[in-house]
Amino acid sequence: MKNIEILKQNKQSIWIDYISKDIIESGELKSLIDNGISGLTSNPSIFEKAISTSDSYDEDIEILVKNNPNISLYQILEEISVKDIKNAADLLLPKYESSSKLDGYASIEVSPYLAYNADKTIDQAIHLRNKINMPNVLIKVPATREGVVAVETLTEMGIKTNATLMFNQSHYTDVSESFIRGAIKNSSIDYMLMRKTKIISTLGPASDSDEVIGNLIKSGTNVFRLNMSHAKHEWVKDIIPRIRSASDQAGRFVGILMDLQGPSIRTGELSSPIELVKGDMCELRLDGGAPTIDQSTTVNYPGLFEDISVGDTVLVDNGVIHLKVEDVSKERIHCSALTDGTLGSRRHINLPGINVRLPGLTDKDKKDAALGGDLGVDFVALSFARESSHLEDLRVFLESDGSRAQIVAKIEDQQAIKNLDDIILASDVVMVARGDLGIEVNIEELPIVQRRIVRKCIQLGKRVIVATHMLESMLDNPLPTRAEVTDVANAVYEEADSVMLSGETSVGQYPVKSVEVLSRITSRNESGGANFADFASLKTNKQKTVKAAVVLADSIPGCKIAVFTKRGVMANYISNLRPSDSMIYAFSEDDQILRHLCLSRAVTPLKAKFTNDSEETVARGIEELKRRGFAAPGDSVVILSDVLGGEFVQDSIHLREVE
Repeated sequence: MKNIEILKQNKQSIWIDYISKDIIESGELKSLIDNGISGLTSNPSIFEKAISTSDSYDEDIEILVKNNPNISLYQILEEISVKDIKNAADLLLPKYESSSKLDGYASIEVSPYLAYNADKTIDQAIHLRNKINMPNVLIKVPATREGVVAVETLTEMGIKTNATLMFNQSHYTDVSESFIRGAIKNSSIDYMLMRKTKIISTLGPASDSDEVIGNLIKSGTNVFRLNMSHAKHEWVKDIIPRIRSASDQAGRFVGILMDLQGPSIRTGELSSPIELVKGDMCELRLDGGAPTIDQSTTVNYPGLFEDISVGDTVLVDNGVIHLKVEDVSKERIHCSALTDGTLGSRRHINLPGINVRLPGLTDKDKKDAALGGDLGVDFVALSFARESSHLEDLRVFLESDGSRAQIVAKIEDQQAIKNLDDIILASDVVMVARGDLGIEVNIEELPIVQRRIVRKCIQLGKRVIVATHMLESMLDNPLPTRAEVTDVANAVYEEADSVMLSGETSVGQYPVKSVEVLSRITSRNESGGANFADFASLKTNKQKTVKAAVVLADSIPGCKIAVFTKRGVMANYISNLRPSDSMIYAFSEDDQILRHLCLSRAVTPLKAKFTNDSEETVARGIEELKRRGFAAPGDSVVILSDVLGGEFVQDSIHLREVE
């Protein structure tokens, strides 16, 4: 008993690997439970030994045979096992209830003869679950290849399962991932709220149904993106209420990001595509001007003819076509083709290294942003943000329109990189938009630029998204490439707040699976990181207080952080400092503030009612954490707040143990 007490003091859960009728009826099992044993596991061999070494089962066996002369030996074993496990579970039930369902289980194993048959394993697990009908019973499954499949299916069904016969790290990984996949598919499990890295999913034709939207949320989507380069206002008006409804049904806060098209430069309409061969001449002309050569198209930006010079490179259609400027006049540019390619209508033009004088906001952007304000979108992304004034103009426009949307600055060209610090400070969130950015900079420089942007955002206390081509191959394939997996893992290692899917969920064949895969990759790679938060700027006393709280939480194994916030500021301060282990639970009364936090790394937004009694508010918050399974008795919680009064004064830290 002394050893049990020592283990309990170190917050260890102590189970026994034995069961028999004798230890149940004699009171020995109850005594063990009273003295600290909190769980029990079994298998057919344990029951076989218990039966063969004791005569206490003789009467039970006689009754079973008398009632059914054709009963098999396995059926006898099952009946005896079920009875003992049910009695043991009943004795452990108080432990189960007092631990918020985290402990106090009795485990029974399916037949080992079914270990290589997933379907029969699943069937017997269901049979045993229904026959015992106790909330604190685990169905044990052998960790064979077929057993791993069974674990995933049973977890998805909500059947509590554990695994046996794990002999190496590979076995452990396979079983862990099967539990995760099953949990993802089970809407009753809030596993997705335990992932630190947030996921943005772009909506489009492939995901434009209530069923798919709901499944995207279940699979791990935290924010939905509406791409205004393609979206019509009628569709936006229709989809936003459906997102809100799906979010309510899932019981999770989900944000909406409206991505403005921005001031892009595009070619004009062509009656037929132009086939270019390396060395051919091509003409870009002002709208209204007559072509001087056959291979000619208009451009939508009149300032191009002043911004560009002889010798500059023009990239068309996401860099597929390379053109060299040979001659410039007031209304036309003559270029030579450096590559073969087909020039179509309305193709995007990139001008790497060239400062352009496009406006920050177009008339279309203003109309789209006004619609977003009317419909209550949570974020507005400005494409091709090149300087801080563009973001300031957008903020003035949104505020004048009554919108509370936060601003996302998309870094897409070299001009933005040059003004990076000012852009970060003028925004709420920054997006590394690697599509156009990967064209604007040399491809080998892109990972370096991405890391620089992520590091600088964390240093300056702003959230950061890594976007574009995360799982591009999943447009057409059910699995990503190994290079894509590594790319996502790299963004997670850099500790980006969010990663974003574009075509994968908007037009791809596997929108839900893409989110499932992205969630698995991010979850698996969240241990450790680049530690950019070590260099975060701490300018205010509040930021320094938050730093102290994070250091405290990191020093206590399994510690949680709870923050009560009115504007979300303190929650973002905590998130930006990247606690090494602790999840952050942010309580607020304001739904939109909670949706704003859907882009903040490691933050789980939770609705709360604040009262004048700070102690009552905190107690309610801790009870909510226990109810959702985020905290259990004995857990430590660091509490911060920027709204509570009384003893909870501003710039203070409280440490609590969950009762």
